[in-house]
Amino acid sequence: MSSGRLRIDCATGRPVQRLSVAGLASDGHDHYGDGMAAHRVPAPGPPADGGTPKGPASYFPSIEKTYGRPVQEWIDLVVDRLDTERHMEVVSWLKSEHGMGHGHANAVVAYVRKALG
Repeated sequence: MSSGRLRIDCATGRPVQRLSVAGLASDGHDHYGDGMAAHRVPAPGPPADGGTPKGPASYFPSIEKTYGRPVQEWIDLVVDRLDTERHMEVVSWLKSEHGMGHGHANAVVAYVRKALG
């Protein structure tokens, strides 16, 4: 599979995973079978009870609207950075390199850290 392809959730119509080069071997082939890195964190879907998201995920609709990119892209960037950098280093990077506000950057990093355990 090529990078940049989206898989769409039929129930919500939202992208459920962003296929990225991170999941491909150096020869460009997908040896995992799904195009994804082993430690990938999926973006949350809408709450099952139909309410509003809680915690860091409550920022995600605003993040998508403000920066014009799906929250999954931000999550993928953060997952890769958290392998080698601390929480606040990644927050600072999102702010300086991508112009993200502190609250938005912190929400994405906090969500990913919690998902990774």
